[in-house]
Order: sequence, then structure tokens, then C-alpha cells
Amino acid sequence: MDFSDEDLRLISKGVQKYIIEGNSQDVISNLQNFTPEQMRYIVNHKINGKTSMIVACQIGNFEVVKFLVEECLVDLEQTGLTRINGVFVDATSVWIAAKCKQNEIVTYLTEKGANLNNPGSELPLIHVACQDGNTTLIEFLAANGADINLPDKDNKRCIQKSLNKPEVLRCLVSNGADVNVLFGKRPLLHSAIQQDLFEAVDILLNGDIDLKATDFDKTTALQLAAIGYKVEITELLMLKMDLTRSTTIETYELLGAAAIENKDTERACELWWNAISMQIDEPKEFPHNTDIIRSIIGGYPEPKSLKELRETASSYPSRLKVRALIVRERFLGPYHTDNVFKLILHGMEIASEKLYEKSFQILQCAYTRMVERHGLLIKVELYIITQIASVCSCIMLEYLDKRNGFIPVGQLFSLVMDVVDQLEEGTKLFKKDPEKFGGKSLVVYQDMMHALVDILYLTYRMDQVTDNRTFMNCLYRVICINPTGTNGNSILHLSLSRHPNMKLHTDRPKLGNWHYVLAEMLLQNGMNPNARNKDGETPLHIYLRHANNICQVNTDIVNLLRHHGAHIDICDEYGVSLFASATLVGVKIDLVKDCSLMCLAAHTLIRYKIPYEEELPGFLIDFVRMHMCTRTKSII
Repeated sequence: MDFSDEDLRLISKGVQKYIIEGNSQDVISNLQNFTPEQMRYIVNHKINGKTSMIVACQIGNFEVVKFLVEECLVDLEQTGLTRINGVFVDATSVWIAAKCKQNEIVTYLTEKGANLNNPGSELPLIHVACQDGNTTLIEFLAANGADINLPDKDNKRCIQKSLNKPEVLRCLVSNGADVNVLFGKRPLLHSAIQQDLFEAVDILLNGDIDLKATDFDKTTALQLAAIGYKVEITELLMLKMDLTRSTTIETYELLGAAAIENKDTERACELWWNAISMQIDEPKEFPHNTDIIRSIIGGYPEPKSLKELRETASSYPSRLKVRALIVRERFLGPYHTDNVFKLILHGMEIASEKLYEKSFQILQCAYTRMVERHGLLIKVELYIITQIASVCSCIMLEYLDKRNGFIPVGQLFSLVMDVVDQLEEGTKLFKKDPEKFGGKSLVVYQDMMHALVDILYLTYRMDQVTDNRTFMNCLYRVICINPTGTNGNSILHLSLSRHPNMKLHTDRPKLGNWHYVLAEMLLQNGMNPNARNKDGETPLHIYLRHANNICQVNTDIVNLLRHHGAHIDICDEYGVSLFASATLVGVKIDLVKDCSLMCLAAHTLIRYKIPYEEELPGFLIDFVRMHMCTRTKSII
């Protein structure tokens, strides 16, 4: 009997209905009435994205699955769209059976040659098993040829995602998962240590792990555990490793330094004494010279006994903090990221004691080390710049009060130029590829703009004190670069919208109003007062929207912008004018009095839709369009 395609589709729908209802015999007896070709068409036809095989695997109808494989010769790698636990998936038959815990079907399909590494468009099956914590399935898959090191679409392996699942991790390691795989920029063991996962570390050590592997900072697992003050993990590693005398001394020293940072002074003294006592008869040569750091932060005679350590802790606790920094540099080197960060914290602590010159030298050292190592402005460097600027602000205030002392103008200008160089490079990358930004995070680019605003403000006031004209050259470069953030805000937008950096700002009149100072310097050097961001807002829109109180300075800033050519009658792209927001912050704007005749003429052309594009020269056409609401092509 001949059937049309539509007939066969209807029959296919009926077959799937029987499968769902569990009528296996009806399914089989009905299908046997068709030719092999018709039968294959029926069972392979998709109803709502799924074939009969997919339906049978999902509900666990083993009898039908066996008939479809052996009699209908269905493709074991066919995929189908179905819903599991409220989520639609497009996967193979064995994948769906495994996810639905149809173990008999999974075993049968595997015996028939189903590819356990073919996920369709979903996670590989081994990943599903690990995600569900199904160790029985993991064992089955591993025993039947599944690749337990198979990465997912994000290039992550099961073992990388299972550090917080000890039983799954143990199962993976026992079945030969690669324990030396990287987790980001760190070996897997380093990541487990960083997260303080003792059980995960213990399990990984049972695999064929490379204990000499280092992370991006050239730090071994043992060093990482020690400097992170992971005492139990450190002891476990020391027990598992065949440590040399030199490595043992290093571990005790680093653990002692970490104990000081964690305010466990008694423990630090004991650990350091362990290290010192091992060197009494045979002093150890250290891998890194500490003369430079000693000259910057100061150094004290090395304690020779546990008693001396405890006396120092009691009488001169700050000396132990200095020793901790020296110990870290002695074994980890000057460019280790963690060392630089500790140096920053020490510099800020010194600044809190009003030892500004010493603090500046420490922070400058930290910044220089980061630049020498990376060559690129990264977030930690921006943080250091902010801290240096903060210290410089305190130094300058003292200078303005006393007219004597240390002023780090040259060093600060060097920082300004460094940020400008990086901002110039960032702007090129951003304009070339805004989405990828040359592989860097857009947040870093935004941070660079914020850091630049901070130090421009501070440097401008220092320039007034020292009459150093280097500042004007720097400012000219910034305006030529004209960087804009992801929302289209220029430096002028940012200067007028951002709240003052409380680390730099003071209400003392000698420093001047944050917004006014920044706007004045930028406008005087040619910054466009009518530049628009992506929402069509000018710097004036931005300032009035962010001003939160009524004061004279609001009027002063509006007048400053107007004096340099800002148009007070421009709407943003949503048609919002300046008048309402100006009134809220005490600024009076009179459209007739405060607008030029050209502006009023432009308003008239737009309001009454008078044709002008063929009558006016190009520069006047642009002038008229500047007064339009860019979405509605009209005005308020």
C-alpha cells in the first residue's frame, strides 16, 4: 500500500503517542506493517524536534529502543530536541537516556556502538555525569571508552569543574584524569590551594601530579600554600614531598611571614625560629637579593634566637612586619604580584602615620615593579596610581601649609604621562575593535579614564605651586587623544559627572572645586563643550543631572561652559532639555536671554519644519541639526 508523506507524518505522530503511553507492542506491530523504507521514514521523522528514538530513550522504553535499533536501523548519533527538567536540550539518544537515568538503555546503546563522546549541541556526557554527581555513570563511561579529559565548549574539563565535589574528583583521578591541567593561568593544584580545598588537594596528590609546576608568578604549590597561610595544606604537602633542607627553611620562613600578616605573632616566631635554627651551623644562600627593598622600607638586624624574636614582637612589632616583607622578597623575588600588593599595603600604612615621603617611595617602587614586569597598565597598577596620588595630595597640603618639605612633582608627572601613553594605546584598540578591545577588558579602559581624571586634578594644583609647564603638554595630548568611554562620555563628561575621589578631594579652598577646576582646565585647552555621548547628552546635561544640591558653584559651572561655547538650548536624544534639571539645582536659564539669535533661529526652523537644507551652507546645517532631538528630529 502506498502512503503519502503526509500520511506517514501522521503515522509517525501516532507512533510517538503509543511510545509515550507505553504501548510497546502496538508500536512494534504497527511498524511491521510498513516496508523498511517507510518504517525508517516514520521513526526518523521529527515531531516538535524529536524522533521516536529520542522519545523512547527519554521515557525509558527499552523494548521499543531495541526494536528501533535492530529492526529499523536508526542512526545512534541522531539528535533530537526534548525537554528535561524544564530545559530544552538537543542531544543524542544515549545522552538523553543517561540524563534521564535510563541505565539499561545506556548500557544497550553503548554495546551497540553509540559514541559516548558525541554530545550533540549539549555538554559532553561525562560532564553531565560530573555535574549531576553521578559517580556510577562516570565509572561506566570511563570503562567504556569515554574521554574523561574531553573539554566542553568553554574548553573546561570535568576535573577543573569538580574541585568542590570530592567524590566526583576522586572518581575522575582514579580513572586517569589529567591532574596537571591548567585552571586559567594556574595549575589545578594551585587553584585548589587558593580556594583552601584541603580534601581536593589530598585527592589530587594521589594522581600523577607535578609538584614542581609553577603558576604565572613562578610560584610552586608549596610556596602558594605557605604565603596564603594555608597551614593544614602546607603540612600535607610537606608530608607528601621529599623536601630538601633548603626548601624546608624556605617554607618555614614564608609561613612565618604569612602568620605576621594574619596577626598570629607567636606562631610566626616559632616558625621563623625553626628556619633560623636550621641555619646556625650552615647558613643558607637566598635566591634573591633584598638590598633595594631594605633601603626603601628599612631593615633591622636578624634575630638570632627565639627569645630575640619574641622580644622584638613585644617591643618593636613593626620590625616583624618589615621582616615579613623582606622574607617574601628573599624567596619569591621583587616582581611577584603578591609581594607588590603587600608593598602597596605597607606604603598606605606608612601614609596613615603621616610619613608621606617614605610612603611615596614605597608606592613608587611597587608601581615601577609592576610596569617593569607587565609593560601594560593593568588594574593593580591603576590602584597603585590612585594610592600614589592620594599620598601626593597629603604631601601637597602639608607643603601649602608650611611651604617646605618634599614635593614629588616630577614623579607624579611621570605617572601622568604613563597613564596618557596607555590611554592613547587603549583608545586605538578601542576604536579598532570596541567589543574585544584588543583582548583587554573594557573595565580597564574605563578605569584608566577615571585614574587620569584623578591625577589631572591633583597635577593641575601642583602645577600652580611649582609652575611646571610639563602639565600643559600632557593636557594637550589628552585632548588630542579625546578618549571616550563605552557610553560615549568624554573626559569632560566624566569630569563633570563623577563624584570627587575622596582620597584626593578636600573642601579646603586652596584646592578649589573639583568639577570647576577640571572643567576649566579642559575647556581652556580646547575640549569641545558640546560633545555628545551615546544618549545625546552634552557635558552640561551630565553636570546638571548629577548635581545634587543648590549652590553658587552650579551657576559658576554653567556660566563657565557657556563662556566656552556650550549651548544651553540643546536637547538630548530623548528630547530632554536642560531647563527642568537646571531649576532643580538653583540655576536660572532664560531661553530668550541666554541664547544667541542663531540658536533661536535654529529653534524656529526646527519647530515650524521650515525647509533649510538646500538654502543654508553646510556649517549652518550642522549648527541647526545640533539643536535637534536626535530621535524625534524636533525640539521641546
